[in-house]
Amino acid sequence: MITRSSLGVFALAGGLALMASGLMPAPAEARTTTWYHNGSEMGWSSYAGVRQVIKYRYPRSIVARKGATHGAVLFRGWRVGRRLYGKARTWRRGCLRSFKYRVRGWISADGTRAVLHGRRPVIRNCRIVDYVPYGRDATLVLTRGHGRYGRH
Repeated sequence: MITRSSLGVFALAGGLALMASGLMPAPAEARTTTWYHNGSEMGWSSYAGVRQVIKYRYPRSIVARKGATHGAVLFRGWRVGRRLYGKARTWRRGCLRSFKYRVRGWISADGTRAVLHGRRPVIRNCRIVDYVPYGRDATLVLTRGHGRYGRH
């Protein structure tokens, strides 16, 4: 009898066989650097220089109380030259999930500062009721290599 778990084993084995044969490329290794955002230490992973993922390593206490934990994704998207595109997440205290919203931005020429901007969600009763272009989560500023709290 074939079960759901055995199908996963077959799929994994098939994928490994395709990678070994050279027909399917191996997943790209991530290059991860340390950044700071609003008092939190972040890990910024870049996959082949295009796909970007920013995760909390050590969220600031106020952010942790809202629901962001170690390993929680703040941003997932793409980099094209110095431009960034994707979705950011925000948390609200008492809600069991994070809320995504579109952002775009840039990385400085020297690679030490990134700014993302979007229409942040307005959340009531753990539901998105609107999006506005202002407020704390509308603009996200990240800095690289400036100590525990970074520069704002």
